[in-house]
Amino acid sequence: MGGSLLIPHVVLAFSQLAHADCGLLDDALRRAESSIIGLDQVDARDKLSIAESQLGCAWLDEPDRLARMWLLEGALLALSDDDGGAMDAFIAAHAVAPDAWVPALGADMRALYNRAAHVEPAVGTLIAEGVGEDFQIRVDGRATPLPASLRSGLHLVQIGRASVDFAQVIYVTPGVTTRLQPNLPLLPPELPTRADRPPPPPEPRQRDAGVRLDLHVAVGVSGSSGEPLERTTVTPEVLAREPATKIRVPLEAGVGLRAGLFWARASASAGPLPGGRLMYLEDTQISGVPWLAGGHGALGLAAGPLDVGAQGGMLMPGRPGARGVVNVALTNLVRFEVRAGIDQVQGVLEPAGGAYLQVQPTLLPKASNRRRGP
Repeated sequence: MGGSLLIPHVVLAFSQLAHADCGLLDDALRRAESSIIGLDQVDARDKLSIAESQLGCAWLDEPDRLARMWLLEGALLALSDDDGGAMDAFIAAHAVAPDAWVPALGADMRALYNRAAHVEPAVGTLIAEGVGEDFQIRVDGRATPLPASLRSGLHLVQIGRASVDFAQVIYVTPGVTTRLQPNLPLLPPELPTRADRPPPPPEPRQRDAGVRLDLHVAVGVSGSSGEPLERTTVTPEVLAREPATKIRVPLEAGVGLRAGLFWARASASAGPLPGGRLMYLEDTQISGVPWLAGGHGALGLAAGPLDVGAQGGMLMPGRPGARGVVNVALTNLVRFEVRAGIDQVQGVLEPAGGAYLQVQPTLLPKASNRRRGP
């Protein structure tokens, strides 16, 4: 059945794990994150398998570590076209640490996570059999006497005295009593796994083509450098100069479109030119403006939090330009962009570039057209 990440659910009953620190767990999560960013699903799955095998390293009192594992697992499942499994993992992550997030997963994963955060899971019951009163039982890092009513979905159960003797990820089925037998060395046959979860309810919303429309607002510093520009009028004869180095402080606004790995953007900009004026010839008169305005178009490819592409446009008065673009996500809304290229001024090419801080709220959220788990 769909929705199961191929990570074995193994009882961690080995004494050496009960007393180990969590260095291997943290290292596996770091490596899994790097593999997911690099779109290496096979290696990411292997690293998450290692991470899950280390869940008995200690009592996981800090929920962020467990949430991070489920966030990465959710991202991997989404990349594997298993949105149902991804929703399960994201729901579990939000339940244990609502403020936890991995910014490198990008805006599309955050949109799926935000959907999961608004899901109200059903309830199931968990019972542990054969556990003495001198044992601690913790579910998702919290002391939880069993039997207990728990939200349906993924949970980490840890059992032990001073240290962890048993640790297992289980799936609590809605409206069903799940019986856990921690004295068994392997997963009991009657214990449901993620592959046994019921199919999710159909989504009421209409699916779209996986396209997202963003608002684009940016502020930055840009500039160009060349020879001083001189113009002379005919009548009267006046010589005017434009500085060789021009520093600008533009404000941009526009819209951006994302579809899979592709993105495109159209924007307009305006801003002052501190410490100088742009000279241009109007009939026989020299004119100068202390600002620039322009229009730009850009397109490129996305890889996780990184965008690369090219931009072309026109700065007024009369200055076409082209730029290479590198853009990285800092948060779900904020991005940082660097541009480098050339401007054409009176037939002369001037090197130009800039750095920008962007805010890109979603206007039309992306609705995934990938199948949910059966």
